[in-house]
Amino acid sequence: GPNVCNHLAWTGSSGVTYNVYRNSSSPVPIDAGHRIASGVTETEYTDCGRYKNYYYAVTAVNENGESDPSNEAQ
Repeated sequence: GPNVCNHLAWTGSSGVTYNVYRNSSSPVPIDAGHRIASGVTETEYTDCGRYKNYYYAVTAVNENGESDPSNEAQ
């Protein structure tokens, strides 16, 4: 079938990068197996694939480590 794109956008902070996680159900596990992007510097991300109904979570990473995940998006 055709690819479907999910566009994510979030409110950013200065001096951080972002990790994006996804899962087919909620909650989204915050682990390497579910991470689809890391080191993201923009406050948006577009994920394109064959499956539309993903849940996403975004974490912020700075020199102190990784934040708790944002509110999940779908």
